[in-house]
Amino acid sequence: MHYSDIGGALNKTIQKYVGILIAVLYVVIAVVLLSNTMVTALTAILEINSRQREIGIYRSLGGKSSYVRCLFIGEEGIVGLFAAVVGIAISYIALPFINLFMQRSIDATIISSFATLPAPIAFIIAGAALLVTLLSTFVPAMLATKTRPSKALRNM
Repeated sequence: MHYSDIGGALNKTIQKYVGILIAVLYVVIAVVLLSNTMVTALTAILEINSRQREIGIYRSLGGKSSYVRCLFIGEEGIVGLFAAVVGIAISYIALPFINLFMQRSIDATIISSFATLPAPIAFIIAGAALLVTLLSTFVPAMLATKTRPSKALRNM
């Protein structure tokens, strides 16, 4: 008599597809982080270009270039932290609706919550968003420190 393990074969197949899905999610996360970095850097560059006069006046009054760099990094850091907090708040607001939709779509009464966002994970996400924002602002802030006061004031 020959026995075959259908459950084991099914488990291996499911694990293979879950592994592929996880790899696809990692690629999507990497693309999102890259695009977030590029958009934040572009926003910082546009902000610095539009504030050339302020930088020139500040530098001509004796402000150090490191203060200008810290100013832009601080401003973008606050914006990045605010964006992360708003994103997490929207996620917490949407979670009950997602769970209700999932329960009704598969008619499950045993499982109370499909989607969750634990607080430590939310803090890690907020920290990662802040880190990406600060890293993408560093280069434009360095470009702002290279602005000469005479050139910036001449463009007024």
